Amino acid sequence: MITQLKYTSIITFISSISILYAINNITDNLSNWECNPGHYKYELINMDQNNRELDKVVIRAKIWKIHRADSLFEMTENSIENGFQNLINIYKESGILVNLTDVENIYNDSLYYFAYNGRPFDLMQSQSIDSLINFYYLPNIDYTAGNLTGYGQAFNTPGNELFIAGYECVDIGENIECYDLANTFIPIHELGHCLGLFHTHVGTYGYEHVIRLDDEINDLCEVNCENSGDLLCDTEASVVLKNKVTYDENNCSYISDEVDPCGYTYNPQINNFMSYTHFECAGRFTNQQIDKMFDSIENDNILSQVVISIGDLNDDLEINVLDVLILVNTLLSNEDIPDLYLWLGDINNDTLIDITDVILLINIILEENNY
Repeated sequence: MITQLKYTSIITFISSISILYAINNITDNLSNWECNPGHYKYELINMDQNNRELDKVVIRAKIWKIHRADSLFEMTENSIENGFQNLINIYKESGILVNLTDVENIYNDSLYYFAYNGRPFDLMQSQSIDSLINFYYLPNIDYTAGNLTGYGQAFNTPGNELFIAGYECVDIGENIECYDLANTFIPIHELGHCLGLFHTHVGTYGYEHVIRLDDEINDLCEVNCENSGDLLCDTEASVVLKNKVTYDENNCSYISDEVDPCGYTYNPQINNFMSYTHFECAGRFTNQQIDKMFDSIENDNILSQVVISIGDLNDDLEINVLDVLILVNTLLSNEDIPDLYLWLGDINNDTLIDITDVILLINIILEENNY
């Protein structure tokens, strides 16, 4: 808490100022919750030499719920909300705050019965807002005259649109459990595609060898993780994990004796969000995956539009006296500080909002206005 004198001084000083999937080219073993509309090449980057400028970032997002024209929406109650909150929590651990700005309902039969009507990408894209990550949620779809029950897709890698639909059933011990995809790791997985990540099992750039630099080098097998697979070396070489990871209500297990082209046995990360692991088993991004997401956010023209600038507390695309006032009021408040204000107002990135942040924000305004 700052004193009244400090507060008065700040206000006096303020008053003198004029004041940011593609789906990988996988043609085999596709999950029935993820499709392959084509391949979009993403620039190869050397993650070992990655020097990202950002330690944290805030990105805007919107949820679109697709209902039938008569208002019917067949999805488990709160599945979207619970799954999205989990997504927020996971990405916060990586330094990415997903800020939900809006939720909108769409009542449209051709969208609702999208499997029957041919997956309306064009119509979905017509609802897209460039300055947001657009999350489209559709209902259970097993009754749409096809064998498709669950569906997830990122429109582009990197990109700002993804959608999640339906459910999928998997084995847990001796039982079969059905999951609403909205409340699994699938939204996290699809957002990963939007932020530039490939599948850990991708073969677009050739199949990745298991061997790494720290292993005993075999002259017949070279380390190729930087230019094959998902182009990252801290994600282990992997086969498609669908139906190869089991969960017994306590532990996750990988069941396969498949080997890479060099004869090395695969030992994939069965907890990686960008794999096709069991729904109960995904739990982490690697450091290089996080760096690659930041690289996409910093350098991709589409993603740069969804970023809220640090210091722009009211998200009006301008840092000015209003943002300082919001920051001061936040500092003086006895209430818990919302994540959005904490991330945008913590200018010196010390996880606190204090008078130093106010001064730094004022200096930013002065510099931008050439004072």
